[in-house]
Amino acid sequence: MNVAYVYPWDVVGDPAAPARLARLGVDTIALAAGYHSTRAATPYHPAHRVLDVPHSAFYLPIRPHAWSRLVPAAPTWTPPDAYLQAQTALRQAGLKVHAWVVLTHNSYLGTRFPDVTVRNAFGDPYPYALCPAHEEVLAYCETLVTEILTLAEPDGLILEACGPMGFGHQGVHEKTSGADWTPTDAALLSLCFCTICAPRYPPQTAPQIRATLDTPIVTTIENAPRPPKPPSTGPGTPLADTPTPSPSAVESPTPEPSASDPSTSKTSPWETSASGRPTSETPSSETPISGTEAPRTLTSETHASRTFTPETHASRTFTPETHALKPQASGTLTSENRAPETPGSPPRAAEHPASSTQGAAAESAARPPQSTTVRTPTASGTPGHPASGHHIDTMDLALGPLADEVRATRVRLSASLRHRLISAAQRTAPDIPITLHADPNPWATGAFAALPSGDPNLNVLVGNCWGDIRTDAARLTALANLCTPGQRVGAYVLALPPRPADAAALAEQLKIYADAGASEFHLYHAGLASPHRLSAIATALRLSQ
Repeated sequence: MNVAYVYPWDVVGDPAAPARLARLGVDTIALAAGYHSTRAATPYHPAHRVLDVPHSAFYLPIRPHAWSRLVPAAPTWTPPDAYLQAQTALRQAGLKVHAWVVLTHNSYLGTRFPDVTVRNAFGDPYPYALCPAHEEVLAYCETLVTEILTLAEPDGLILEACGPMGFGHQGVHEKTSGADWTPTDAALLSLCFCTICAPRYPPQTAPQIRATLDTPIVTTIENAPRPPKPPSTGPGTPLADTPTPSPSAVESPTPEPSASDPSTSKTSPWETSASGRPTSETPSSETPISGTEAPRTLTSETHASRTFTPETHASRTFTPETHALKPQASGTLTSENRAPETPGSPPRAAEHPASSTQGAAAESAARPPQSTTVRTPTASGTPGHPASGHHIDTMDLALGPLADEVRATRVRLSASLRHRLISAAQRTAPDIPITLHADPNPWATGAFAALPSGDPNLNVLVGNCWGDIRTDAARLTALANLCTPGQRVGAYVLALPPRPADAAALAEQLKIYADAGASEFHLYHAGLASPHRLSAIATALRLSQ
């Protein structure tokens, strides 16, 4: 089964939409029944080309008696029963329709009811993020699912944001990249300390997070080209005005622990991204911070970028028993012979084992200077805080002995919502297949909920495939390892920029994802894609069969 994702307004008012979607070669449409605010291109619609969706909305009739305090908003930019109209038209074209529902991502309700939103360790609210620790939020999500199944009777149910949202939010005008927060910092800022969540953690958790985040960052540049020597007035005689480096400008002689040494670092493939989705906020460098406070130490391999980095992840695979990584067979590229890759680009020929050594010397020569982000805790005496000199490159190390309890609390938070919705769905529509946008990372927040141990009551586990292709494939393999007999893995494939509108490249990605364990492709997004991209999707699906 292959699935194309679509908004109701892509179909309502466009009589040609159902046949156009059917020609893609998919058999199922994921139709948004409840969705957050957005600004969407509508390249095919006869009435408009851009649609502003100012707030989250429910695209089915809202029956007041079914809801309590949290009531979703109806749309004004499309009919209030847009889902039903679109579903009817799609079914007439021979397509199955699965209801795609976004659960805890809701700025409309979060702004109106800030008491049920996620709050970080500093007390800052995230108005786009409803916290599922609150009974009202659980009840709202349960009603959302029940109403969809009762009113629409879809062919399947797709759950997105089935857990807490975190720090990362691709909305409004994001102005946070200048803080140079690392992925672990963003994950720490994603932990909720609302009135319900805060008492569930050890009491020193919030103070430790605040101390960690308030520690300054220093970046040193390694392997940088040496500056040209100043001209001299004679052999071995420098110019009189040549500055002499001050002691404070000299790099510390303390050696960095090796990222490959298991005794000095701990790296998980699922802790390099705070959200299920990749972000373009990738700082190229950081300005050294002067002062008397000692910096905390982080490794450049896991923190120089805000996306999954192929240097640390391409040559590793997931071991579900330990959530650890082990090297693949020889011939796989490592950071020693791999050139930097632009996130979203298709695999290059040099990434395959047969050609892994070809051009290695040239790539090494062209590689930019490597930076190391250095952070040493200022409050090294804080209970559970890593001592000065340790690498705070994962949530486990950042939280120290608090990590196990905090992690278990977070996993229970997502699980409680998921179990409640599965039970509600099974009561309302016993045979409905349920798909979850899932992430094996126990610290995951956002659209792809944490699912470190699997769930036999689900039919399909869909993993995000918007970042580095090899890392995304590893995530799919991790999900496949969690599956029980009969469960399937889906790859949530980005067919929009920065991915190229290239059928061959997309087909190669689909093959990689299929080899990693995906048996179906969830294509994002058939309403936003240009005609050229739709053609590439259709061709890639044919080539991948």
